[in-house]
Amino acid sequence: MHKAAIVMMIRQASESNHWHNTAHYRSEAAAELIASASIRTLAQYQAFCNQNLRHEHMVPNIVLYRMIVSNPKPTHAWIVDLFARFSKRATITREEDRLLRATDMPQGFYAADNRELFENPLARYIEAGFADRLAPRTTAGWF
Repeated sequence: MHKAAIVMMIRQASESNHWHNTAHYRSEAAAELIASASIRTLAQYQAFCNQNLRHEHMVPNIVLYRMIVSNPKPTHAWIVDLFARFSKRATITREEDRLLRATDMPQGFYAADNRELFENPLARYIEAGFADRLAPRTTAGWF
């Protein structure tokens, strides 16, 4: 009954008006595509990204939704921590996007005995084989 409201809360907590320019990670392949284009303004950057790349929630929103609704007593502090850890975004190529699980995380994400994947926002990227080709954002924006 509350799914739309919770999903909207997740989106508003994890996105901004400048999706690609504020993503937490960018793949090397996406960076190469951007570097090869002649982009001079933020508007051109956004248009290029929308046509050529994917702005991706590293942990799909449906996974966050399930975490929220499965907690019998979610507190404000718990939700803030959930978003801080899992509301990460990446700009990747369309080809890389096709390699990822669309709506779930690998089983290891949910298994406390899996040291590499347990609650790791990069779990889908590790499983797809290109986590090592993601660069974290180190500046206020990419452009």
